[in-house]
Amino acid sequence: MRSNLSPARRRGFSLIEIMVALVLLGIVATGIMTVVMRQQQFYRSATDVIDTRQQIRQAAAVVPVDVRGVSSVGGDILAMSDSALDVRGNIGSAIVCSHTTNSITIPPLNLAKNRYFTTFLTRPKVHDVIIIFDDKTAGNQDDDWTVNTISAIDSTLVGCTSFTDAVLDATKYRYIYTFSSPLSGTIIDGAPLRMAREVKYSLYKSATDGLWWMGYRECRGDQTSCDAVQPVSGPYKPYVANDTVNSGVSFVYRDSTGAVTATPTKVARVEMFIHGQTQSAVALGGGKAAVYSDYMKVTIALRDRQ
Repeated sequence: MRSNLSPARRRGFSLIEIMVALVLLGIVATGIMTVVMRQQQFYRSATDVIDTRQQIRQAAAVVPVDVRGVSSVGGDILAMSDSALDVRGNIGSAIVCSHTTNSITIPPLNLAKNRYFTTFLTRPKVHDVIIIFDDKTAGNQDDDWTVNTISAIDSTLVGCTSFTDAVLDATKYRYIYTFSSPLSGTIIDGAPLRMAREVKYSLYKSATDGLWWMGYRECRGDQTSCDAVQPVSGPYKPYVANDTVNSGVSFVYRDSTGAVTATPTKVARVEMFIHGQTQSAVALGGGKAAVYSDYMKVTIALRDRQ
């Protein structure tokens, strides 16, 4: 027998229902994308801020390495301004093992019996300088440090007998430095010496990106030429002359009394004011995006000063 009952037809979605669902889905998706984009902007901005602070700390760590060890009374400050500093940075120390009229030999790095007369922060190159203690007339207050520019570098396995062991140090190289001019006639074997390289720190504007950076250059000891400037850290605020509040990097020089001085030989400490900023506008609190800036002051006391 055939039943008169038929299965109920399944009712589909109407066009209006589909449109409402799509609108609601669009609203939800827009909300999610807005949150995601804000989170991305926040993390990007936070990264820029952290990088700016790291760049400031890097400048505060790098510059004192070369500046703290200079001798103002010894003429190590070669030039100074409110946005640049040119000094002889120490790169090593040793003693005169033996010498001729225009050259010296220094001891090997690692001597027998754990003796150390020579240390290098970095190896000297031709045109660096070696500053040697000159006792001059015995008993008189006329001692001095003489600056000698390196013209040639060599090594040897012989000589320097006063400071090396003839057997245990026989295979260790002594370093020979020849100078462009004769040594003082009163320099003696055993005299202490230090090695230096001229370095320049300065605030400069990059021709590539138009931003301001802390630049570093190494120069010849005879001051005839320098390497191309290299960025150390940044970017910083633009340069403003004699302004420690608004300029990206500013140097202030003080003597032993705390007074500001423009005389290199009287500098007892150097104050460095650093004002870093992000390369682009950032927004951390959901407000209007703006360039973020941060500030640090570093005081560098010199080792040998008046």
